[in-house]
Amino acid sequence: MNFARCISVIGHPFLLMPLFTAIVAYNVLPPRQAMIAEIIAVAVVIIPAGAYTIFRVHRGTWGNLDVSDQRERSQFYGILLPLLLIIVIIAWIAEVPTSIPLGALAILALVGAAFFVNRWIKVSLHTGFGVFAALAMFLIDQRAGTLVLILALLVAWSRVALGRHTAREVLLGGTLGCLVAAAFITTLRYL
Repeated sequence: MNFARCISVIGHPFLLMPLFTAIVAYNVLPPRQAMIAEIIAVAVVIIPAGAYTIFRVHRGTWGNLDVSDQRERSQFYGILLPLLLIIVIIAWIAEVPTSIPLGALAILALVGAAFFVNRWIKVSLHTGFGVFAALAMFLIDQRAGTLVLILALLVAWSRVALGRHTAREVLLGGTLGCLVAAAFITTLRYL
């Protein structure tokens, strides 16, 4: 596996999202609650969305696991957005620190914005989520935030190098990640 492909796999939202969720959960919740939160996030979002994606690729209706085709993305968003909404509702109902439901809402907003602009341009979710995770991680640990930001920049490069996205699509993903992270961080500071 070449370097660009390896970086793209490491920074795939289906890997980075559960890792980010676990880091946040274990920093704001007791260990048992953090483990439950992680299991719920994986069970409600990652497993169903991942299984659906694998099913579509194996059936031949989607070209790859990255859902690189813009038309396929609309179908993917149609699955992912309701799953994320369920997580937001669960997080809001649960008695957890406000950062958890707000973080879930921020991720929903990021994917919702990507869905909205998908009519005109395919957004790099790898880059958008990587940048969001990096900036939000700075709230927990600056060194970790720096490492995730470096990973996000490498992922952005890899998506262009692999031909999965144009520089413009990666830049838009990064911009959406920045905007959503800024809104998330600002909201947390005023609560």
